Amino acid sequence: MLWSKPATLPERFAWAVTPTRARLMLDDVRVLEVRQQRTGWVVEVFLVDQAGQKPSMAVRSLAAGQRWGAQWARQRADYLMALVPARTHAPVPPRWSD
Repeated sequence: MLWSKPATLPERFAWAVTPTRARLMLDDVRVLEVRQQRTGWVVEVFLVDQAGQKPSMAVRSLAAGQRWGAQWARQRADYLMALVPARTHAPVPPRWSD
């Protein structure tokens, strides 16, 4: 299925999309997810906004959820980027001891 991007995202934000879900990522942190639930679609937010709310709402389609999520993220971009500091280096892999 082809469709245009729902909206332009701020720097450091990106969508990870599969046929049944779309995750809005800020660097490597999951901000929100649009997923199929029963016969509809649900947007679930994982990062708390300034009001301390984690909204969850029903939407008509995956694309509608992405549009809502992109608008939500653009309105709170500065706040969300302050919650997730920019990485200036690659993550260090865990070291396992035997």
